[in-house]
Amino acid sequence: MDFLLNELSLHSQYHSERDFFESLKVIMVCEKAIKEAGYHLYCSRELISREIMKNVEFRQAIKNTGDRNFLQFIVNWLSKNRPFWEEKRQHSEDDYFEYKTEVVTNQTLAEAAWRIANKHECHTVSFEPSDFNCSPLEVVWHQSDGKAILVPNFWQLLILTKFLKESVKPAKSWNDLINQCIKRYTNLTFADNLLDNLEPEPFSRTIAERIQLLLSYVNELNGCFDENGQLNKRGKEIIKNYFQGNKALFTDESDTNKRHFKEALTFRKPHTNEKIFCPYHGKIKAGRQYRIHFNWPKEKPTEPLYIVYIGPKITKH
Repeated sequence: MDFLLNELSLHSQYHSERDFFESLKVIMVCEKAIKEAGYHLYCSRELISREIMKNVEFRQAIKNTGDRNFLQFIVNWLSKNRPFWEEKRQHSEDDYFEYKTEVVTNQTLAEAAWRIANKHECHTVSFEPSDFNCSPLEVVWHQSDGKAILVPNFWQLLILTKFLKESVKPAKSWNDLINQCIKRYTNLTFADNLLDNLEPEPFSRTIAERIQLLLSYVNELNGCFDENGQLNKRGKEIIKNYFQGNKALFTDESDTNKRHFKEALTFRKPHTNEKIFCPYHGKIKAGRQYRIHFNWPKEKPTEPLYIVYIGPKITKH
């Protein structure tokens, strides 16, 4: 789950630097609450150049503060923690996003909308007061049929903390991860021995989040078959976006690997003693290479989609 600070909610609205500092302190308390819940608040590199009042930018106002501890806190947050979403940017400069007819491509709202459209759980946090003290924020992505993408937005600490308390906490172990996935991705059928390959490995939150992301795509895909057993429009989009191209997230094994690793790529079908050959896999590379193996393409549209393996890459030469 991602939280992105909406820099557009700074638009010269403050009457004094003191008013801005009070608002910024609330944002920092929100950042602390998000961090304590196991998540992170990211911001844009453009944040420091936004005007907080006429002719006064964020960075200048910070320099003007007489509170050295607060100044150091902000500097540390921006320089040492490097909380910039651009370092893991998802949307392209060629994408066209609008908010209330204003182009927001390259801004936080576009990034949040892209992530939500692609099944990431993402929220924005805005300064108060601002023109963005409403939720959800309706962002239009003109590559997705022009439909509004609803971006959940927070600007009050009490509402944010209530949401965080009620949210599913990030997995802290492989066992947590598998249990959460079984509950969340109900279009999938999980093997009961998935932990056998995960527990010997050190837990990685980054890899766990990536596993959840890939499973969300497969889960949605398996719900995209119509009454005739054909993929609907959304299903075809998922295939195009994630199963095709040089940087596809899901691919088949090469013919060579299928021969050399046939036994290793043959798994027990969940809840049966039958064997099933599953060379198709999702790819995860985050320091270590992990794979998610599943039966694709399915022999029949009504057949379950089995997640038979999650763990380190099998086909290592």
